[in-house]
Amino acid sequence: MDVKKEVDKKIVSSVKNSNLDDSGKFSKRGVEYHEADKLRWSDFKKTLPIELVPTERLEYIFGGIFLLVIIIGFITFPFSSLLSGNVDLQIKIGLPWAFFIFDLGNPEGLPLKIGALVLDLLIYLVLAYAVDVAVNVFMRNSAKTGLKTWNKKMVAQPKEYKIDSAKVKSSKIKSDVKNV
Repeated sequence: MDVKKEVDKKIVSSVKNSNLDDSGKFSKRGVEYHEADKLRWSDFKKTLPIELVPTERLEYIFGGIFLLVIIIGFITFPFSSLLSGNVDLQIKIGLPWAFFIFDLGNPEGLPLKIGALVLDLLIYLVLAYAVDVAVNVFMRNSAKTGLKTWNKKMVAQPKEYKIDSAKVKSSKIKSDVKNV
């Protein structure tokens, strides 16, 4: 009897804590979050999957993308026009917007475009983060499967068989009968 009373008390207390009113219908009051004010930023970081947390590779990927864009800008420079005597050339560096435009015909202007530089850097950062997440996912999945499972798939492993002597005798008798 005491156990039944305790269970009934727990049920009644859980109903009181729920959004049900006295008539048994849901009330319009919102959900109460008792520990919402106790949450910190470190608690949110724990809920993020580990693959989405940026690593130190992000810096190297970002720098590599930036250097690649600068190299592409110098490669696309029209050296043939410069050698033919045309001085009305522009050196444009930056993808998708040119953030460095050096005009050889008018060197007085400011070559650095701050707005385009900021937008390009944001695009490069997002791209570097996406590459970092893809590498993290690839490395995490390959670590889960591991080299051992890959080797087991590639190399044939010998199998062990347990043979019952009674089964062997009965199979020999059956094969002898079939052969006769």
